[in-house]
Amino acid sequence: MQPCDSSENVAAKKSQHQLFLSGTFVGDVQVLVRVRMLQDPAQGVNMQLAVRSTDPGISRAVASAF
Repeated sequence: MQPCDSSENVAAKKSQHQLFLSGTFVGDVQVLVRVRMLQDPAQGVNMQLAVRSTDPGISRAVASAF
């Protein structure tokens, strides 16, 4: 998986960020991932993950890897 649209760059002093990833799974299946992160001083970092591909099984496998 590789970051898209320079989303790997986080601005200084930001408490939230979105990371977009794209890659190819075994069998040439395209996979897209969106990771929303929110820094919470009391709890650390909260993360929301969305994975898309044409194969639901691959989407579940990629999501469980996070």
